[in-house]
Amino acid sequence: MIPHYEHIYVVDERYFQTSLVEFIQQNGVNDLLFLNNAFSAMTGYHANNLKKLMYQVYVPPEQTEEESQAQNSRAEEPKWQGVQEDDTGNEDDDE
Repeated sequence: MIPHYEHIYVVDERYFQTSLVEFIQQNGVNDLLFLNNAFSAMTGYHANNLKKLMYQVYVPPEQTEEESQAQNSRAEEPKWQGVQEDDTGNEDDDE
């Protein structure tokens, strides 16, 4: 599957803090694949958590002046928290 996609985004629903719909639109995502274990996928609780991801709104916590200065001194961090991007352009060779 990996060689067929330019970008693969991995979202952990426990830590994803923004709207999944917005993320999909802003990153031009065309295909989605949900991976769950059989026990959690069959519960209403888990299905509702996936629905909540669609339109949840992230409100960042207020920062102290010290935290703000520390953040400004660091390099820019990824916009989407809880998402890991895998650039599949660099294929691993098993040779």
